[in-house]
Amino acid sequence: MLILNIFNLNESVNIESKVVPIAYNLEGLLQQELSNLYGISKSYTKEDEGEFLGTWKELQLFWSLTGANSDRYKFDLKNKEGDVISTKVLDEQIFGEALYGMEGNPQEHRKLQNERVYILAGRENNALITILPLKELFPEI
Repeated sequence: MLILNIFNLNESVNIESKVVPIAYNLEGLLQQELSNLYGISKSYTKEDEGEFLGTWKELQLFWSLTGANSDRYKFDLKNKEGDVISTKVLDEQIFGEALYGMEGNPQEHRKLQNERVYILAGRENNALITILPLKELFPEI
């Protein structure tokens, strides 16, 4: 599924226009309008609760920055009702520094794949990929 944020093309576009997430299948056929960019239940997503990374064991994994200087990575596992089941907070130094500051820390630098979280960052002018096995990060699950 491909999800795009688009303006309603039947209306004039201005500064107050809202974008709507739309899902297309791999053949490019319109599937549906979505309630959020991730295509998941609204109960999971609140704008201040982080970025959706994916689903693991029927739970939703979210990532966000936290701490006094936004220097800690927070991982939340939520159930289908949106309740937090488990939270882990790790020091940002484990992962390196965001490439090019926060502007260089896009969502594409964090992925959930094969029961692991992959995080791209940098350290001493080198790219650094950190791999977090979810079974180790959340052994209680």
